[in-house]
Amino acid sequence: MPLYDLSCPSCEWERKDKYFHTRPTPRTMPICERCGHRMVIDITSAPVPLTKTFAEDRVRIDQNIRPDGKPQEIRSWGQRQKLMREFNLEEVGEKRGMPGSWA
Repeated sequence: MPLYDLSCPSCEWERKDKYFHTRPTPRTMPICERCGHRMVIDITSAPVPLTKTFAEDRVRIDQNIRPDGKPQEIRSWGQRQKLMREFNLEEVGEKRGMPGSWA
C-alpha cells in the first residue's frame, strides 16, 4: 500500500508518509497525538507507476544497467526491458507468487 499524508481536522497537525498494511478506513485511522481526534487522509496526487515515467521527450540515463559501467540512455520501458534481458539482469525483490511477495 502507498504512503499517506494525514492531517487532523481540528488542530491542523500534519503527519507525513504514514504507511498502512491495508487500506485505511475511518475506524482504523490513527488518533491525533495533540488533540485526540481522528486524523484524515490528505488528498495528494497518485503515485506514478514506473512504466509511466518514460516519455518521448524525457530520456533517462541509467548508470548501472551496462556491465562495463558506461552510462546508457533509455527512452522507453520496452528498451529498458530489452537491455535487461541482453545483459542478463532482473528486477530486485521477490517474484510474484514467491514467499514474501504481495501478489
